[in-house]
Amino acid sequence: MFFNNSINWALRLSLLGCAFGSIYYAIFEPTQFSVWYATEDGPVEYATAILLFAASLILAVLAWRASGYKRALIGFYAVVFFFGAGEEVSWGQRIFDIESSTFFTENNYQGETNLHNLVVRGTHLTEFLFGTGLAILIMLY
Repeated sequence: MFFNNSINWALRLSLLGCAFGSIYYAIFEPTQFSVWYATEDGPVEYATAILLFAASLILAVLAWRASGYKRALIGFYAVVFFFGAGEEVSWGQRIFDIESSTFFTENNYQGETNLHNLVVRGTHLTEFLFGTGLAILIMLY
């Protein structure tokens, strides 16, 4: 299922089309690109969350099929991608109209229920943990 050559090529062409479409839109419609397309709760954010969630599901199935240390490693990455998808949309907070707790209201610079916007002792977690740390984990995979 996951290694079907026709599906892989269709996905590659779709992603390539989206990439070129995004570049075109950014160059020729920069105002609309920044106001609607690449904004908070815009198509780019939701597409990113959907793709991260899909990757986590695929990795979970692959982990289930694997054995030994491979199962643990692939399962770990399934959790990492699921976490990335949830963080991307603030765990559905704006989708389901959920209020943030006092902790997140006071310590999150956007007042959202997510970890990547937390400020701890003047340091944004985005810069430290979710920039470098998560990038390294994903690249290692």
